[in-house]
Amino acid sequence: MALEGADGCGLTNAMTAATIDAVIEAPPQGQMPVRHVLEAHTAWQHLQSRDCWSRPRGARDDQAFLMVVAMETWFLADRELLKMYFGRELVESHFKRWPALEDVSKETVLNALRAATARCSSPYKKGKVSFDLLAKLNPSRVETECPHAKELLDRLRGLS
Repeated sequence: MALEGADGCGLTNAMTAATIDAVIEAPPQGQMPVRHVLEAHTAWQHLQSRDCWSRPRGARDDQAFLMVVAMETWFLADRELLKMYFGRELVESHFKRWPALEDVSKETVLNALRAATARCSSPYKKGKVSFDLLAKLNPSRVETECPHAKELLDRLRGLS
């Protein structure tokens, strides 16, 4: 596999692009790149401008999904998981009833999680805690609160 596109973005991005090319040409079952159309661009244009990722040969617009705001938005969509994971020390009053969870800024989401878990034995932070939560998320709760997550999950379900 040739590493085309090893430009100013470096060899690592060229290797990533080559890996994505391989996924698109022969996707392993259940694997795909991720997409969300941003206000001013397609996901591929965003990836090119932000991360210097070129659109792989043969890639369609519906084969790139981007996280809307942050994965922590998904955690707020699954409040039952947060209660179970953090226990009685969780201060739920820090979680507002936002009408459109995906419209809440990353900073607001992170601040709410940090404040709500500040007194917990394992307060929220990226790393082990975030990956534990991600592994335990209830997709039904997330897709109910996050339309872009539903779009991604529907697309993934369509691959099988």
